[in-house]
Amino acid sequence: MTLTDFTGLDDIRAALGVSVDEISDATLSLPLYVNNLVASLLQVDPGIITLFNTKRAIPEGNRTADEYMFVIIFPVYCTYIVAQQLTVSLPLFSPKEITDGQAGFTRYSQDPYKETKKGIAQMLDGYYNQVTAVLALLTSTTAQEYKPPTVMRVSTIGYDPVVGA
Repeated sequence: MTLTDFTGLDDIRAALGVSVDEISDATLSLPLYVNNLVASLLQVDPGIITLFNTKRAIPEGNRTADEYMFVIIFPVYCTYIVAQQLTVSLPLFSPKEITDGQAGFTRYSQDPYKETKKGIAQMLDGYYNQVTAVLALLTSTTAQEYKPPTVMRVSTIGYDPVVGA
């Protein structure tokens, strides 16, 4: 599995507000990021990856509204899972200044990304709620006929105390 099976590398950079110069495709393609993503998804639901692949394989015109929503929201949710993981090291890979003269750059001495981290966490929470809501709709078994619970039943005694049998 690769990260591009779930989301685009440019989408992750866009969520963080960085360029390909700051986070290369080779860096984003490290197993660390896809393994973390898969582990996070499996915590949501063990069958979520299989469900996504199944729904994505359905031609667009043949999907239900819920399937269509799931196929659209799931990759965005994946983007923010990876982006949140990258916010830990965001001040390290995002230089303050890049110069052309000596191919040098300057890093931040303090973390100026507090608002970015907060925004990514909020977006991740929002997309988590959307994905789990659509997931519940897709995996529910509400198509079964409703049967009211049985409250009282007639029972017969296996032993008759009057006759003794």
